[in-house]
Amino acid sequence: MKKLLSIVLAAALLLGVFCVPALAEEADMIKLLMSTPGVALSQPDKAQCASAEELDDAAERGAELIPADCKLVPGRITVLQTKNICCEEEVYNVTFKVWTTAGRTVALFFRAQDGESWELVTCTKGDVLEAHLEESGTYTIAVGW
Repeated sequence: MKKLLSIVLAAALLLGVFCVPALAEEADMIKLLMSTPGVALSQPDKAQCASAEELDDAAERGAELIPADCKLVPGRITVLQTKNICCEEEVYNVTFKVWTTAGRTVALFFRAQDGESWELVTCTKGDVLEAHLEESGTYTIAVGW
């Protein structure tokens, strides 16, 4: 009986270990750590999301923002999150924590609400992205590989 009980408990423990990470949502991977008061995030429409070509072009145009130790090359950019962002303030700051990217290149791309093209705002190696934005729009957090 003790053997059966220990097998059942071990199976329950293993199930919990393997199921919890599988059920984690995208929202748990990227958090808005700090921001100017009044910053609001919302889900974008599909049409507001950046294409791979748009992000490649933005990375090429913003090459001077990519530190030497970072790897953000066109064709090797993976999107982690895209959201709309707005704030009551004209100029505002945001800081994101991107879990599981320690030692990897992460970048923040932005397209203004009335803008036509995406731009690279910041790029760093690690898991914290800080940005200074001047209008509402859509952001994309991506990792380079």
